[in-house]
Amino acid sequence: MSENRILPLAGYTDRLSARPGDSVEVKVSSLGTTPYHASLVRVLYADPNPDGPGVQEEIVLAAFAGDYPSREQKFCPGSCGVVEHPKILNTLNSFTAFVTIWPTTPGQGCQTMLAHQDGQRGWSLGLDENGQLLAQL
Repeated sequence: MSENRILPLAGYTDRLSARPGDSVEVKVSSLGTTPYHASLVRVLYADPNPDGPGVQEEIVLAAFAGDYPSREQKFCPGSCGVVEHPKILNTLNSFTAFVTIWPTTPGQGCQTMLAHQDGQRGWSLGLDENGQLLAQL
């Protein structure tokens, strides 16, 4: 696949979407030795075509805009959460399972995203060895 690379500046938000008036936290890790600059922009065009308008942005006033000291915030890609067996699942006639994923290593073997297993019984949502969605009941 691709070699492991360390991004000198990486960030993510604490939520995937927000409505007007909601707060959104931005977590940033910077390997730089100088401060980084944060700003909010409205993307007017984001066309990579050389014959197109290119990338054009408009600065939007934001209270957080400014320079911040660089500091490394170590993180490990991927995560795992384990919940003790909720007995309520044994009494349900039906349920809905939902997971939002951004597969960054498809084609590198089966990957479980969400599962409820008890010995030979259970279900799982994930990716198969080719990176295709897989549901097992």
